[in-house]
Parts: sequence; structure tokens; C-alpha cells
Amino acid sequence: MRSRKSVIPSDSGTMYTRVVILVCSMFHVITDATLAILPGVMPFLVKNFSLSYSDVGMLYTAILLVMVFLQPIAGRLADKFNELDLLAVGAAFISISCLLLFNTSSYVELFLLNLAYAVGASFYHPVSYALLSRVAEETTHRTKSMGISGA
Repeated sequence: MRSRKSVIPSDSGTMYTRVVILVCSMFHVITDATLAILPGVMPFLVKNFSLSYSDVGMLYTAILLVMVFLQPIAGRLADKFNELDLLAVGAAFISISCLLLFNTSSYVELFLLNLAYAVGASFYHPVSYALLSRVAEETTHRTKSMGISGA
């Protein structure tokens, strides 16, 4: 395995750790809240896009499958590259896909943009937990950091 540049500054302290915990926690809220909202908007999607509940269920299933298969890849990337850069890529995918969803007029667009969202969301769990464990490595608060981010 190649060595990689650490994302932890040499003068890392509690402020840097707190910022990382805050960023990872916000990313967690965004990814999980978006997934939690989808079942609630199913009737809206059925009505406005003239879909069946099976179509919307397929959309939700596709999102989850993309995340299941891409998370191990994202974890592998977290072992080789800067975690903050990977989180930024994931956040960009999520942000752009969510913004473009407002102008969606077809099921195909809806499906593809939700897959793009799933690609971005796939980066959250493996990358942020790798980052948190390394940032909290030198402190005695690793469990607390993981708990705050996962709450």
C-alpha cells in the first residue's frame, strides 16, 4: 500500500477535531435525512410523475444498491487518498444531484439524479469514519467522536 499524506495538521488540536466531527456529523444528517424523506414523498412522486408505487420502490432500491456496492470502493479509496477530498467529492455529487432534482420532468432524469446522489452518499460512512478514527487517534475521545457523528 502506498503511503499517503496525512490530513491531520501537525498542530492538530481539539479545535480541528471538533471541526472534523461537525463536518462528518452534518454529512451524516444530509445523507440519512435524504434517504428518510424518500418514503414520505412517494405519493407526490406517484402523482406528479404518473408513476406506480413499484416504480418509486425501484428508485429507492436502486439508491440503496448503489450505496451497498460503492461503499467498499469508497473505503478502499479512503485508504489511499485524502479523506477530506473524498468527502468533498461525495458532497458535490449530493449537492449537484439534489439541485438538479428540482427541474426533473421525467422518471429517467429522476432515476439518474438519484443514482448520482447515491454515488455521493456512498462516500459518507467509510470515509468519514476513517477520518474520525485517525483524527481522534491521538485523543482519548475516539468513541465519543464516533458516537457524536453517528447520532
